Amino acid sequence: MSYRKNKITYINRHYCVLVCWLLFSFFYSSNLNAQLSIALKITNDYHKATSDSQRILILEKLANYYFAIKDETVGDSIIKIQQMLAFESGKPSWIYRSLFGNPGFNATGKTTKIRSLKTTEYVQMALDYAKTNGKKDYEAIALAKMAQLQVFEGQFDDALNTAQYSFTTAMNTDNDSAIVLCQIQLGDVYLQKGNLLMAFKSYSVALDIANNHQNENLKSIVLHAIALMYKNKLDEYGISKDYVFQSLELNKKNNNYKCCIKDYIALGKLFNYEIARNYLLKAEDLATQINDYAGKIEAQRILFFYILLQEKPEISLSYLESHPELKNVFLNTGPHYFDQIKAIIYSYSGYPDSALYYFKISENAFKTYYDPITKKDFFLEYTISMLKQKDSSLIIPYAEQLYTYSKEVADYKNMIYSSDILQRVYGAKGDFKNAFFYSTQRNRYKDTLELLSRDKELALLEIDNVNKRRKADEEQKIIESRRRYNLQYLLITVIIATAFILLILIGMFKVSRLTIRTMGFLSLIFLFEFIILLLDNWIHVITHGEPWKVWLIKIAIISVMLPMHHTFEDKLVHYLLSKKLIRIRSRLSFSNLSKLFKRTPSSDKKEERLSSNFKTEPQNLLVNH
Repeated sequence: MSYRKNKITYINRHYCVLVCWLLFSFFYSSNLNAQLSIALKITNDYHKATSDSQRILILEKLANYYFAIKDETVGDSIIKIQQMLAFESGKPSWIYRSLFGNPGFNATGKTTKIRSLKTTEYVQMALDYAKTNGKKDYEAIALAKMAQLQVFEGQFDDALNTAQYSFTTAMNTDNDSAIVLCQIQLGDVYLQKGNLLMAFKSYSVALDIANNHQNENLKSIVLHAIALMYKNKLDEYGISKDYVFQSLELNKKNNNYKCCIKDYIALGKLFNYEIARNYLLKAEDLATQINDYAGKIEAQRILFFYILLQEKPEISLSYLESHPELKNVFLNTGPHYFDQIKAIIYSYSGYPDSALYYFKISENAFKTYYDPITKKDFFLEYTISMLKQKDSSLIIPYAEQLYTYSKEVADYKNMIYSSDILQRVYGAKGDFKNAFFYSTQRNRYKDTLELLSRDKELALLEIDNVNKRRKADEEQKIIESRRRYNLQYLLITVIIATAFILLILIGMFKVSRLTIRTMGFLSLIFLFEFIILLLDNWIHVITHGEPWKVWLIKIAIISVMLPMHHTFEDKLVHYLLSKKLIRIRSRLSFSNLSKLFKRTPSSDKKEERLSSNFKTEPQNLLVNH
């Protein structure tokens, strides 16, 4: 009784802490109504939950929502409550879920320095726990996540070492998911380092593992990674679309709606505005249906940037106001991030003065708080906007910042772009020293980019050859599988035929009724199950594996075959128990056959004697004559 009382007190204490944090977030939120409708609903579900496992899942859902709208301070607090609850439950499965499944652990990407450090803390905490408890598969996953963070920080060599170590660790386990995820991360690092062939080989290994274990969820993840490589590094949008469509087909077949949302978003990035809009709206609608807040907001975000490039600023701003959660994302991403969004809207809409105002007020924040990739993107947009000014000399400090951050993240295209601008501006000013320096840098990186372009073409050919070899191997495996299956079908046919032949032979002898019934039942079972086996592939093709369709078709087949089975069984047993087969057996018995064909020795001798007499009698007659 005391334990139950303490347990209830413990749960109520967590509930109170949760409500306090939510109220705190509402006071500082620009979208009070939008958050209340979702967050309070989830919180109410938490209060009604009857087990720790339910509470942990609800807290994970709530944390995902706050990370989706970039209200990460509240999200972090919810994750702490979730982890406390998981550790107090004492169940390893829930502890690992709270460490590796929370959005803080998975929050990698463009972000502020503070957020990057916080994500590193989550990853390090998960890694330390996995190491302490000797869970090599979880340790490998944490190391792969650490390599991903190092890539975003521009630490490519460290990321490669960490990714290789994570894959080696995963290979010492029997966890296929860990092996595939670590192999994908290794490929991602090779991709960022410009080694396209090694990246593709890593993805190919991951794809083979997923295929061998028939894990279509993992296969979908690998297909996305390959699609991104073709899109971002090889500019092969058509091939990239093919891989995404393969993933979409798999996820539709398996009713994996969350991954379908990712597929629609990926397709939204690969098509033009009109087609992309349809895919992104599909993703948003599906995400709304299954309460995937992160997917919904990501679809809105990409559609917003399409609108930003295609429509007037009033329409872009109106879209933001009509989608308060997306606006919250921009407001919560970091200091002055929303001002940068406004600056980009005005810049692409032909209002450079308004754009420069917002760029100017957000400049210091981006220099101070954000990661190198985000800084580079900010100064790229700033430079593009500054080019529209009459006084070209004003662009120098911003183009230099763009050059610096592009160099830091090895973005050769923007290094050439910024060097070209600086060379022309310094030349116009008469500063030939700086003009010569940036001219040299532009030519140097142009040569580097041309070499990379040739390497890219060579890598594309090599990747194509590797792909052809893989397809040839897969086709050979399919041929071997078909041959093996055909032999198995032949063997089954022989077994069924043998069963019926034995059944008929047994019917020729006087055996018990039970024996004949048993043999008849088994023979017909073999036959009808073989028919169902042959129909099975056809059923899955026409239904695309949808369970309810398969279920209905099989009910229809069984409803036809079951009475047929009973009818055939009754008639077969009745025939076998009749005296017809026994009469046939008696006529075809070995004794009767031997009478027809077998001759006795005495009869043979008698025939020989008569034959000899027949031959000698004419001679004797002649002699006597």
